[in-house]
Amino acid sequence: MIPQRIRVKLYAEDTSQTDVEPFVALFHGFIREARLPGLWIDVVDYGHVRRGPGALLVGHEADLSWDLLDGRPGLSYTRKRGEAPSLEQALRETLEHALEAAAAVEARSGLRLQRQGLSVTLIDRLRAPREPGRIEQLRLALGAAAEPLLGSRHASVDEVSPDDVATDRGDARAAVTLRL
Repeated sequence: MIPQRIRVKLYAEDTSQTDVEPFVALFHGFIREARLPGLWIDVVDYGHVRRGPGALLVGHEADLSWDLLDGRPGLSYTRKRGEAPSLEQALRETLEHALEAAAAVEARSGLRLQRQGLSVTLIDRLRAPREPGRIEQLRLALGAAAEPLLGSRHASVDEVSPDDVATDRGDARAAVTLRL
């Protein structure tokens, strides 16, 4: 089964950038200017929520957020809908859109986002269960999807243990997260 909900997070080079207010305005500008492909609906400020979604740009196909979900500031692109013929294609499309959104944020904000060490979370636990055989399949598909976009030196994939994910510490039911 191919997961529908896939989140890619690119981390900020400047880890002190935790203020969400500039991103609320930036995301409103993205809607007005139709800066990103897809249907973008609204912007929500969750700056008051500790380790929350921060500034959230709500879309029909995906959401974009400046968040601290795992304790580190970064830009998250979360695919919510879409049909792909394969797991590798779904991952590649999600990575492409995340990188495009990152470039748009960098161009408008001057902020730098890392292309190395990004995380990919397969939120659909039913379609991407935390089982050794399935995790290996996900890892191989992500490596193949990432290589043409990030190059072979960035395409090594490691699983992030649930112990390493701040929000799901030690929970075997946690969504599978891989790091490129």
